Amino acid sequence: MFEGSCFSEEEFVLTLSNTPEHTAFRVLPLDEECREYNRSYILPVGYGWNNLFLCDWSEKDYGSLDFYDLFDIFYPHLYDRPVPYIASENGMR
Repeated sequence: MFEGSCFSEEEFVLTLSNTPEHTAFRVLPLDEECREYNRSYILPVGYGWNNLFLCDWSEKDYGSLDFYDLFDIFYPHLYDRPVPYIASENGMR
């Protein structure tokens, strides 16, 4: 459900108000194949603290990816242990 108001002088003169309008969208459930893709690819990485699924990148141009954040996410998946580097006030240890 979204709420907002669109101001136009003609509408304001006709209605004499700036009443917000409401719009609702119904989203259909994902089919099982899409749910499996979500479980396999999206959920392990997520959207928090990285931009892997939020920016447009390709194998040829990955300049917009933030590899510092992705390192912390993928290291435990690849090496089956926690990231050995911890943040300190003077940089990394």
